[in-house]
Amino acid sequence: MACGWPVPYVQNRISRVCSPPSVGAPPSGGVPIGGCRAIGAGIPRSPPVGCRQANELAGVRILPDKRFHRTPYDRPERCKMEAVMKNILLLVHDDAGQEARFQVALDVVRAVEGHLSCLDVSVMPMVMDDYVASAGQAMLLEDERTREAANRKALEARLAREQVSWDWTDATGAMAPLLSEASHLADLIVVNRKLDTLPEPDMQKVAGDVVLSSGKPILAVPDAACGLDVCGRALVCWDGSTAAMAALRAAIPLLALAREVVLLEIDDGSIGTPAEEAATYLSRHGISATIVQRHVRTRAPADVILEEIGDRHADYVVMGGFGHFRLTEALFGGVTRILLTESPVPLLLAH
Repeated sequence: MACGWPVPYVQNRISRVCSPPSVGAPPSGGVPIGGCRAIGAGIPRSPPVGCRQANELAGVRILPDKRFHRTPYDRPERCKMEAVMKNILLLVHDDAGQEARFQVALDVVRAVEGHLSCLDVSVMPMVMDDYVASAGQAMLLEDERTREAANRKALEARLAREQVSWDWTDATGAMAPLLSEASHLADLIVVNRKLDTLPEPDMQKVAGDVVLSSGKPILAVPDAACGLDVCGRALVCWDGSTAAMAALRAAIPLLALAREVVLLEIDDGSIGTPAEEAATYLSRHGISATIVQRHVRTRAPADVILEEIGDRHADYVVMGGFGHFRLTEALFGGVTRILLTESPVPLLLAH
């Protein structure tokens, strides 16, 4: 039971619970004992000699009153609150980026001891709207579904050997809307950044639409990725924007596993929230970060970030879903768009 007011007692039984925040007289039939509250019938008015040992022998578990010092031993585990990332949503589609998405998603699920939800999308073919085209569309859709059925059979056989928790859903339609609809109970969505080998599907647009419409963080993976070293080096791009703050909060469960976290402050002279505040926020989650400041008045921010990725051997990048919030672009800020095209490592984006 979570901390709170004592529950109704059972006669001739002893129940000890965390006391309420306010200090006052104990409930009827109860007396403060050793910094705790005890309620129930037939309770002795003083604790037995030997304190914890005697109480444990009597079958009594003591939790301290909030008016007294609380030790790690006595703090109920259910009263702790930590950032978690457990439900990972993976886009499944038989394309050039699928293997990279699959491997990265498995690495994340294993690292956070989470669950993998596979959304297998059969993409609706786009054809001219007439009766001849409609017949052709039906044939193309049937071919697409046949390919995805074979794809599902192959991946399910692999998943059966991966020793991770997983489930599978089939869907037909456009990728971005279906991912957004399926993401209500997801903590992270794994997609690709722009594919290097083929123009279709347009994964850069899918990533952009999903991060905007779902409200969930995404992990945009290069199609050449072989996996993700979750415990490696993380580069957090910081411009003081609300998008950067959202990305930082979303990445906490992964950053807590990283052996090195670098806060890269991209400063054009108009930083509202400095990187020092972000570092303080991380420290309260037990994460130590190094701040690196780069002035970009004469350089493109994307070039600076790409340079830092290489110089620091970053394993992944955390950044806001619009790049720099003071840039006005039709869909993305220029920084995000460039990194979704050129980043050699996965991007964790949030908006």
